[in-house]
Amino acid sequence: MRSFGKQILILLCIFMSYSAYSEDKKYTYYIEWNEVKGNNGYKIEIRKTSAPETLTNEEKVSTNSLEFLIPAGKYEFRISALNRFGKPSSWSQWSSFFVEHDRPKSMVEAEKKQTFDEASTWKLWVPALLPIERKEYTKASLIFLWFGALAVAGNAERTAGNSIAQSSTNDPTLLTLAVLTTPLPVSLYLFQKRDEEKKEYNTHQNNQVGIGVLALLSYGLNVWLEKRSFHSATVLIESKPEGFFKWNPGTLQSNSFVPLGRIEISFRKEFY
Repeated sequence: MRSFGKQILILLCIFMSYSAYSEDKKYTYYIEWNEVKGNNGYKIEIRKTSAPETLTNEEKVSTNSLEFLIPAGKYEFRISALNRFGKPSSWSQWSSFFVEHDRPKSMVEAEKKQTFDEASTWKLWVPALLPIERKEYTKASLIFLWFGALAVAGNAERTAGNSIAQSSTNDPTLLTLAVLTTPLPVSLYLFQKRDEEKKEYNTHQNNQVGIGVLALLSYGLNVWLEKRSFHSATVLIESKPEGFFKWNPGTLQSNSFVPLGRIEISFRKEFY
């Protein structure tokens, strides 16, 4: 009986020790946001949802990401860029997150890559679609103009070649009649003109092939560049301005200070 009591006591001690260890254990957590051009760093504040009056973490960093240790629980964070005096110029609203296990940078990058592979791969094959989603309208317009110019040029070469092929001077029946019914100089002129038009026709055909090859190379280059570019799954967070400077979401790659009044918190994907 005493042996059974000792076993219960040992198990109870182990359970209490494990509970205390679980409460004190800290997990690695990683967050990342869009870079703000012209800033002097960032300030991040983290608090528990159940105790919003007390900050759990308060960090100043020079890069647009932070990996930190934190106990399990439900938290909120907000971010501000620092002005030239090292002071926060405008804060984002509080955004919640839940910690129950380690979530380091390597895990976040793996999750983003998997999400991209599953949901965004097909978009690579549509020229200008990803730039439009990233609000890179200038880049998208240039892509449309380039492929549009290639299409117009290719069609012009095709039309010119067809016009030569349909010319009456290339009609075998007409040439036969000309040889039989016209003087020799006229027949020679018609055959010479036919040879010239044949060369011109071949030139248009070669131009079409060249434009087609250029279009295929341009398409392949566009896909390759998109794979190496940054892609974002963005969460817009409204902020209340606290000074002259406010946030400009800009593109998904970078931000800058102009009076708009919001920031973007986003995940960034990179391919090598």
